Amino acid sequence: MMLGKGANLGALQIVDKLLTQYPEAPVIRQYRAAILSTLGRFEECIAECLTSLIGEPDSYATLITLAKAYDRLYDVEKSKPIYEQLRDRLPEDTASRLALARISLGELNTSYAIRLYEEILAKHPTHSEAKFQKALAKLTIGQYSVGWAEYESRWGLPEMHGEGLNPIGRWFGEDLGGQDILLYDEQGLGDTLFMLRYVPLLAARARHVYLKLTPLLHRIASSVQGATAVYRKNREVPAHAWHSPVMSLPYVFQTELSTIPAEVPYLHAPLSESSKQLPKPASHTQFKIGIVWAGNPQLPNDAYRSVAASLFVPLVAMQHLQFYSFQFGERASERAALGASVLDATTGVTDFYDSAELVQQLDLVIAVDTGLVHLAAALACPVWILLPKVPDFRWLLEREDSAWYPTARLFRQKEFGSWPEVFGRVAAALASPSLREDLTELKNRRIPVSA
Repeated sequence: MMLGKGANLGALQIVDKLLTQYPEAPVIRQYRAAILSTLGRFEECIAECLTSLIGEPDSYATLITLAKAYDRLYDVEKSKPIYEQLRDRLPEDTASRLALARISLGELNTSYAIRLYEEILAKHPTHSEAKFQKALAKLTIGQYSVGWAEYESRWGLPEMHGEGLNPIGRWFGEDLGGQDILLYDEQGLGDTLFMLRYVPLLAARARHVYLKLTPLLHRIASSVQGATAVYRKNREVPAHAWHSPVMSLPYVFQTELSTIPAEVPYLHAPLSESSKQLPKPASHTQFKIGIVWAGNPQLPNDAYRSVAASLFVPLVAMQHLQFYSFQFGERASERAALGASVLDATTGVTDFYDSAELVQQLDLVIAVDTGLVHLAAALACPVWILLPKVPDFRWLLEREDSAWYPTARLFRQKEFGSWPEVFGRVAAALASPSLREDLTELKNRRIPVSA
């Protein structure tokens, strides 16, 4: 239900009035459950669905809403049987198969996940979401040779738009012959930072490499070796023969696990007397640690990657550690739950270059999968990344290191939604007598970009 929060609250009031007149009407309860789900009130949504199912036990709308609500509460033991029931009952249904595929990836049953996507595509060959999710599944298990090619199917998704849809001049590896090329972002800030590693490779082939990016990235992107100039999205750029969205570069360069351009740092923000400075702690500490607990709430999987700030409380209580919040947005206010000892590192920060100056003054970054982890890792700073059971494709599965970022360490959920267990392992790692040596070892993994 694509309504704003205020509109959904208004709709809920209307539905509640209808229920006073028709308390036994399942369709009204179905609608109420859908509104509650959109508002994030999942326990109430579940209760409403269960009541509605008494009158209509086979209602698809109610069952799929119920399963998704259990999903959002990480209760896979209850959501999975419902999805399986719908899959078996409805051979044409795609929603249940998409959900089961995601769960199967989390259970490391990757072959079954891919088979479910193929089942959907056998009946609906143009199903853009199934094509895209199948590509992500293959990338997640490291099948890059086919995964990157299939990842181009993202341009069939309704939310994708922009220059990447223009076939004229799209670069797919042709000889640049000293010509100019334009790169532009298409997804999140972290995705763009992640892909800037390819600019030096392009600069070896092209005369000029121009970038068209959001202003938040301009200064830090300008630090990449080989970047000729960076422009705003709505501004004219110099004439160029070729163009490419940044997320297509691994496909064009035919990147395999063994050929990932993992050299870091490829972003640079040299420190000087005029650089941004971290707030001064009240007392001397051995380690300075930056934290982020939430990403962009507008992204579809944010509910699975973001955590409650309160989960950091046991870490903040540890001795000799000074924590700095790099959390922006609505959820920055959650810093209050961590106490006054956690200092705000966002004051006066205007872009990622400012953040880069501050990050380099830290000993470690601990964060969920957001733009800050890409910034820190691309600067070759030690970073511990907190990952959900089904991670973003670039983190692959099971491994504790990153194929893309040598100075990263991955802390993965062992069960769906099991964040407390993840934080327990992080606390143990922070309490280790060898913490200093561990962080030094991470930092020493850097591989400088060749000139």
